[in-house]
Amino acid sequence: MKSISAVVLSLLAVAAPVSAQQRVFPLYTEALPVCAVGTIVNLGDIDPLVMQAIEVDRRDTGGLFVYSGSPEYALEPAITYQDSFRAGDTVRVYVYHANRAPIPLRFSIVLEPLSGPAAVDKINNVITTPSRDYFGIGRLSAFIQLCRPTPPQPLRLNVDGPTILDKDLDAMVAIPGKPEFLIHTIHEFRVVSGAVRMSVVGVEADADTIQRLPSLKIADRDKNHDRATVNGLTREITAKAPYRTSDGPRHLRLQDGVGDPWMTGRDATLDREQNYRGAYGVVFKMKFRLESPDGRHVALLLNPRAGALTGAVVEESLWKTQTGGLKTVRSASHAPSIGQGLIKEKTEGVVLGKWNPAITPEVTVYWTPPATSSTPVEMILVPYTAP
Repeated sequence: MKSISAVVLSLLAVAAPVSAQQRVFPLYTEALPVCAVGTIVNLGDIDPLVMQAIEVDRRDTGGLFVYSGSPEYALEPAITYQDSFRAGDTVRVYVYHANRAPIPLRFSIVLEPLSGPAAVDKINNVITTPSRDYFGIGRLSAFIQLCRPTPPQPLRLNVDGPTILDKDLDAMVAIPGKPEFLIHTIHEFRVVSGAVRMSVVGVEADADTIQRLPSLKIADRDKNHDRATVNGLTREITAKAPYRTSDGPRHLRLQDGVGDPWMTGRDATLDREQNYRGAYGVVFKMKFRLESPDGRHVALLLNPRAGALTGAVVEESLWKTQTGGLKTVRSASHAPSIGQGLIKEKTEGVVLGKWNPAITPEVTVYWTPPATSSTPVEMILVPYTAP
């Protein structure tokens, strides 16, 4: 994998269109010994539906996750999501709305104090400009979310009255048009004292957000997309036993609602229970121990099962040193790499990592599905012979 600093330089690169004639990928058995992380390969005879599953333990950790993505297409100024939080709550808000209104819209997050003044620490954000390239900004957002460190000092906001959480988001305008411009941002904050009501809103481009808020109604959700507050910013998945190359390919399915359950919470705007299907914006932290009794190496492949995918991956490998100790090596990549287009077909896999178990006995892989992608997906561990 490339270093994080090296990959950051590629964020300004523009992915070249990939035509149907160009979408011929090498067979994984031929590609894995020589290919880079981020490469799309042909799975050949690998079929996760008839493959033995990796047995894992799962737990959701962290704070509260808010997904404001329904209605996905905003038809008019409105409140798209609203919930309340109290001191001690850490909240990550994923704003995902496209402007289908006949007028330019701005989207914003407003915090209002409940029962007296409150204090909020703004921890981090992922801001991309409104775009018609949904997969492009999904890929970029995932990379920034996984790779950018949390600032050492959060920004303190005193919430004595209605307060804009992020002025950069509040200033962005999504103009009308076809295809629609998408607002795709992620914001994280912590309530330090008091309690606040949070509203995600869409307003006219020339409106004062705070003055407009009291007159906005709550938008109806659409039937195909979720909005919810759920417990957990990270889903930690740990394999119960080491993966052995002599066992052949093994798979781990994510976000099918069965083997990997939906995150559960509530739609606070309707005060009802709600599943969060897809867990978009949630970080999947997957930990594997690796063994190679036959001397082969291991690759981790991401395989789509419901449509196109793009995103990023961060990998932490535990390496054996020459002195017999262990050190952690962290690296990041686009998945797929820029220039390859999207991974689309059930017969395709993108390489998320490659390891030699004799040197790297343990790996932790961080991956997050942008809301522009489709789930479920398969994670497949595959043995291969190194050159």
